[in-house]
Amino acid sequence: MGENNSKETSLKIGGLNSSQFIVPIGPFHPALLEGEFFKLKVDGEKIISADIKLGYNYRGIMKLAEERDYWKNIYLFERICG
Repeated sequence: MGENNSKETSLKIGGLNSSQFIVPIGPFHPALLEGEFFKLKVDGEKIISADIKLGYNYRGIMKLAEERDYWKNIYLFERICG
C-alpha cells in the first residue's frame, strides 16, 4: 500500500558529508619530532585525503647562541633538547 521511497540524504558543508570531519594535527604535537602540519579529511576511521606541510621552523636558536658565551649556551641547548 504505502511504499517507503525515502532516500537517505546527507548534509554537505564545505564539500564534507555529515559523517566526514577535518582533523588538524600540528604544527607542534607530542608525536611529531619536527614542526609538521597534517590536515586529515576522515570518514569514521578511514582517511579520505591528507594535506601535508613539512617544513623548517625557525626558532632563532643560532642567533641566540651567537650572542651568548659557552656556559650560557649549555643551558640554552639543554632547555631546547630536553
